[in-house]
Amino acid sequence: MRLRTSSCDGPGYRRIHCGRGFRYTDTAGRPLTDAGELARIRGPDHPARLA
Repeated sequence: MRLRTSSCDGPGYRRIHCGRGFRYTDTAGRPLTDAGELARIRGPDHPARLA
């Protein structure tokens, strides 16, 4: 399996540090509330962000 990379230049979801976790916003800055999308983002197939 190859590592996929992406660019932060285009529209997309944002992950914002909040307390001991994160909150996610959509392209318009509104909180992401769709349970399916949140499960996909938080799923085990998304590795932790590397510093």
